[in-house]
Amino acid sequence: MLNFSVIIRKIDALEKDKRHYQECYEDALQKIEILESALFILNPQNDNYFLNSAEKIWKKKLDEQRRKEEV
Repeated sequence: MLNFSVIIRKIDALEKDKRHYQECYEDALQKIEILESALFILNPQNDNYFLNSAEKIWKKKLDEQRRKEEV
């Protein structure tokens, strides 16, 4: 039983880490969006195409990962 409880605790710790990093990732995406908005406000002629494209890719991957976890 000792090995079983150690494994369960390790799984719980990894799930906690996963939630933490997921929250950090989502927070980073929000900060990127704020910074992009600030860039555009400072210079309306600024082309944010690459930043916006990268953010869409990250969000798409995040959405795909969430769908997999729900199944």
